[in-house]
Amino acid sequence: MKKIYTLISCLVLAIMALGMNVNASTGRTIISVDKVVAGEESSVRVPVKIMNNEGLVGATITIEYD
Repeated sequence: MKKIYTLISCLVLAIMALGMNVNASTGRTIISVDKVVAGEESSVRVPVKIMNNEGLVGATITIEYD
């Protein structure tokens, strides 16, 4: 009896696993910054905006300037 119960439980779990939905992101994540003007030797804050974020956990950003 225990073997039948185990077999039925495994079959039910397998059927439930087949019915799972997997969703993939169809949108694009957009990273943008505002234009900022600063004088020589001054500190500035540049807002960085992330739009359509569907799970961005971390990022590496390279900043280049003249």
